Amino acid sequence: MTRTPTRKLRLTRRDLLRWVPVGGAAAAAAGLGAAHFLRPVEAQAAGECRICTMHCGFIATTLGDTVVKVEGDQNSNTRGFLCEHGKAIPELIHTDQRLKRPLKREGDAFVEIGWDQALQEIGARLLAVKEKFGPEALVVQTGWPFVRHPMIHLLHRFCRAFGTPNLATVASLCEASGRMGRSLVYGTNYSVDMRKVRTLLVWGSNPPRTAPPWAYLLTNVKKRGKLVVIDVVKTEIAEKANLFVRVRPGTDSAFALGMIRHILANNLHAQEFVATQVLGLEELRALAEEWTPERVAEVTGCAKDQVVEVAELFAKRGPSGIWDGLGIEHHRAGVDTVRLVSSLVALCNYGGAQTFHDKPAAGATGEVLPLVLGIEQQQPVPPPPQKMPIGYEEYPVFCAVHRQAQASLLPRAVLEDRPYPIRAMIHFGCNPAVTTPDSGRLRAAYDKLELLVSVDPFLSESGELADYVLPAATFVEQPMLRWGKEQHPAIVEPQGQARPDAEILFGLASQVGLREYFPWQNLIEAFEAPRSVVLDDWLKEKMAPLPEARGGNFPTASGKVELASVVLPRFGLPSVPKVELPDEKTAEYPLQLVTGPRQRAYVNSQFHQLPSMARLLPEAEALIHPERGRSLGLVEGAKVAVVTATGRSVYRAKLTEAVDPEVVVVPNGWPGEANANRLTSTEGLDPISGFPRLRGLVCRLEPGGR
Repeated sequence: MTRTPTRKLRLTRRDLLRWVPVGGAAAAAAGLGAAHFLRPVEAQAAGECRICTMHCGFIATTLGDTVVKVEGDQNSNTRGFLCEHGKAIPELIHTDQRLKRPLKREGDAFVEIGWDQALQEIGARLLAVKEKFGPEALVVQTGWPFVRHPMIHLLHRFCRAFGTPNLATVASLCEASGRMGRSLVYGTNYSVDMRKVRTLLVWGSNPPRTAPPWAYLLTNVKKRGKLVVIDVVKTEIAEKANLFVRVRPGTDSAFALGMIRHILANNLHAQEFVATQVLGLEELRALAEEWTPERVAEVTGCAKDQVVEVAELFAKRGPSGIWDGLGIEHHRAGVDTVRLVSSLVALCNYGGAQTFHDKPAAGATGEVLPLVLGIEQQQPVPPPPQKMPIGYEEYPVFCAVHRQAQASLLPRAVLEDRPYPIRAMIHFGCNPAVTTPDSGRLRAAYDKLELLVSVDPFLSESGELADYVLPAATFVEQPMLRWGKEQHPAIVEPQGQARPDAEILFGLASQVGLREYFPWQNLIEAFEAPRSVVLDDWLKEKMAPLPEARGGNFPTASGKVELASVVLPRFGLPSVPKVELPDEKTAEYPLQLVTGPRQRAYVNSQFHQLPSMARLLPEAEALIHPERGRSLGLVEGAKVAVVTATGRSVYRAKLTEAVDPEVVVVPNGWPGEANANRLTSTEGLDPISGFPRLRGLVCRLEPGGR
C-alpha cells in the first residue's frame, strides 16, 4: 500500500478542566462552600529527565495535572543542572501538538478511534501477519526514550513471547559501537574518571552538547593538566583546549596508530604491565609500524608534529584518559577505531583513571562475558524464538551482544525478504523515517508492510506514514524507574487519552494471546516481580571466557587486556583492528560530508514541535567554510542543497571557519527536505556493529537549494 504523509492534526483540548475558575458554575459551587475542593493544590515532586542519557534530576511544581515549572534538583547527581530541554518539560507535556486519542488511517487521512477498537484491530492484524508469514515477520523498534530504561526488558519479553527475535533499538546506530569497542579491549565498558586525569583527549565528541551537566569538568582538567581536542570540527570546547588537532573525517584510526607507534618505538608504554597483563602487543606493533608521523599527516591532514606532541602528552603527563564519541564511530570500521583508542589507555596502564561500568550479564562470574548485555525476565520466561534476528548473518557480534536486530538492514528485509519477510512494525518512541540511514529506501519498505504502528506522544514523520498512531504518555506521566534508585510514581496523570508505554504493551499482549506473560497493570508491578537474566545456550557458547581466564585481572575471554581479541575470531572476524579509510572524493562529489553532530536546540528528532526550541534554531544549517561558500557564490543564510549518491537535502548556509574548506557538516533529526538521512546509505556498514557511515561520506553543493 502507498503511505501518504498525513498532515498533523490539531486535536481538541483536554476533556477535563485542570481547574475551575471562580465565576459561573464555580461561583455556584463556592456558594455551597465547595469551591476549595475544585482548586488544585500546588505541589512539588522530584523526577529524572529522560530526554537524553544524562538523566538530570529536577523538581516539578504542579497544579493538579499541570506542570507549571521545573527546576534543577540540587540533591541529584547532576547538582541542579537543567538544560533548555529540561526547562521545556512543561511545554513538552502541555503543548497542543500532543496526540490525545488513538488515530487510524483511512485513505490519506487519520480518524480518531477509541482504545478498545485500536488495540483489537492491531491485535487482529498482528495475528494475521503471524499466521501468514511467521512470528519473525514482526519488528518492534524503539529509540532514545528507552535507553537504559527497564521498559527495554518488557519489549524483549513481548518479542520473545510473540516468537520474533526482531527487537531493534537505537543501539543499531548510537552508543553501542563505542561500548562494544571498549569492552572488546577491557572486557567491560568504562568512561574516563574526570577527577583523576591530568591529560584528557576529547576525541570525536563535544561534551558541552552531548553531556552538558559534566562540561565544567573539562575546565577543571585544563587547570591541573592538559586538554586536547581531536575532531573534524573546531567545536566550542576545542576553542578552549590547550591543543586542537583537526583530522579529516574517518581518519581517526590513522592518528591513533601514529600515537601507538611513537609510544612503542620510544618505550613510553607501561612495560611491566603490558608484559604481564596485555594480550596482542606484537600484533598491534606490526599494525602501527607503517603509521609514521609523515604518513599520519598525509592521511589525516594534521601537522606531523602533532602526532608526536599528543603521544608524548598522553604517555608522559598521566594519568591520562580519552572522552571519545560518535565522531570516531560512524565510519566503515568504527568499532576497531574505538579499540585502537582504548588500546592507548591500556598501553599506558591508565585503567586506574577510568570508571568501569558493567557486571557479568548472567549474574554469575564465568558464564558469559560482561560484553553481553543482560536481558532480565520474570517467570514464566517465554521460549526462545526459532529464528535469529535480522542482521545476524552479517553482524553476529552485534546481535549476540544485544539480542537485537540490526535496524540498518530492516529495509532490505522488507523489500527483498532477506533472510525472511518482515511485514509488520511497531515503533515505540522512535522516528526512523528521520533518524535511520537512507530514509528514501525505508519509506519504500514501509509501503510494503501490512501493518505499521507508531506509539508516541506526537505525530512524528514516521507516524504520518503509519496505519495506527497510539498516543503515549511522556516520561513525566509515567512511573520513573531506574536500576538501583528510588522508584517514583508519575508526576502528573497522562494528558488526554494518552497511556503509559507499558500499559499499551500489556494491551497489545492481551489482544495477541500473551496475557500469561503480562499479568501486571503497570510498569512498577512488572518490575516488583522477581526476575533473572536469561541467556540462550548458543550465546553461552560464543561468549564464554576461556578456562585459563579464571583468576585473570580483567573480565575478557583471556583474563587480560586484549589488544588482539579472543572473541572476534569466534565470529569469523580478525582479532586485530582493521584500518578502513573513508571514501575518496571524486569530480562529481568533491567534498567530504559529516552528518549528525548534536545541536543545542534539539536531541535527535525530538523537540521540533515546541515553539521555544524552534526559536533557538528555526531552520537546519549546513556548516560550510567561508572560502568554499565564496567559490559557490553563497552568502550567510542562503539556501544550499547537499547532494550525495543516495539523495539530496536542503539547508541554510552557515559560513564558519570551524570546518575545513573540504568538509560540509549537517545536523541529524530534521524532518522534511532537511532530513540528513536522505543523504546517508546502508552500504559499507561497520563489520562488527553494523553501524552506518553517517560521518564519512562524499558530497557536492548546489547553491539555491533547487
